[in-house]
Amino acid sequence: MAERLHDPLASPRDGHLGRQFRQVVSHERAPVARSCTRPLPARPRRPQVQAGRRLHPCRTRSTATTRNERWACASGRCNTERPSASASGNAPSRRSTSSSRSTTHARAPKNRRRSSQRSRSRPLPAGARSAMGRSMSSAPLAASAPARSLAPREHGAYGQLGLPLVAGLALGRPGIAAFGLAIAWVAAFLAHEPLLVLLGQRGKKARAQDGPRAASRLAVLACVMVLAGVVGLLFAPPEARLGLVPPALLGLVVMAFVWRKEEKTTAGEIVAAAALSGAGFPVALAGGVAVLPAAVAWIVWTTAFLMSTLAVRAVIARAKHEGSVLLVAAYVVTIGLGAASVVLALRGVLPLGAPIALAPFVMLSLGVSVFRVHTRHLRRIGWGLMGACVATLGVLVATLR
Repeated sequence: MAERLHDPLASPRDGHLGRQFRQVVSHERAPVARSCTRPLPARPRRPQVQAGRRLHPCRTRSTATTRNERWACASGRCNTERPSASASGNAPSRRSTSSSRSTTHARAPKNRRRSSQRSRSRPLPAGARSAMGRSMSSAPLAASAPARSLAPREHGAYGQLGLPLVAGLALGRPGIAAFGLAIAWVAAFLAHEPLLVLLGQRGKKARAQDGPRAASRLAVLACVMVLAGVVGLLFAPPEARLGLVPPALLGLVVMAFVWRKEEKTTAGEIVAAAALSGAGFPVALAGGVAVLPAAVAWIVWTTAFLMSTLAVRAVIARAKHEGSVLLVAAYVVTIGLGAASVVLALRGVLPLGAPIALAPFVMLSLGVSVFRVHTRHLRRIGWGLMGACVATLGVLVATLR
């Protein structure tokens, strides 16, 4: 009876069930025998890192630092002596020597409130207070970010504007009027990107950072455009003044596409190519070229850029698996316009130089559409289009002048 009172595992009824209960509990409490006496390796513990607490690189690992001390060390104005490896008796840690940053995180103390109060009450090292009094502009912590370029991002637009202008100047005898109109068109083209930044089309961040610079650039380019345009119109013949209306109207349509953020669509790129290539039309008229050759040159450039735009769009659509609508459109437009130019030239409606000038673009567009060109070769396609533009320019100047 005494044993039952002192036994903690005894049940109220010390019978068969009580004996089984004591056997099960004693079996669970017994140590588990291991087949191998080799101790298991200790599991490494991850060091706890406290946000905002860093070690000073010029001090020992047990000493924390404040914000002023971190700034003084990062700017190279810290006069704290570095503890040497020989003095401390231990080799420098791998973390402190191989780290690319000048500071390392420390383990979080047990009482974070007390440690933060101690770090705040710790005095600054020698020379750090005087370093904080100096201007931070003399020793910047990081290099300033490069300024955003305000040049137009559409690289193909440079060729769509420049080569028709060169053709318009080369077809006639350019004077003050022709050069004035050409400078006005170039200034209007360069003002495109600053205007988009001011309108917020490039994002709110670009408008906040580069807004003042874009405004000054836009003001300068607007003054150049107005002055050059007024001088060109004053010295230009009446047909050149009238010839300025169609490309100007197309420019307004392009601005409508830009306002609706649809300038990157197929229709927006086609209208933009027609407006840019139309810049050579009034320039050629101001240089003394007749209306028919100047109009033929504009039609050839617009048709060529239409073929190239559809061909490039077909390559991108094929890569994105967006269907074969653009591919069929590229085939129909390229073959149809090429055949139409040949028929009109044979009937005497167009000069013979028109289908010859379109031949490089027809061959390139058909080659890009027939062969499955990958999008990683778009740069090569662009260089091919530049070669086709140069060939078209040479044919137009040789046949229409």
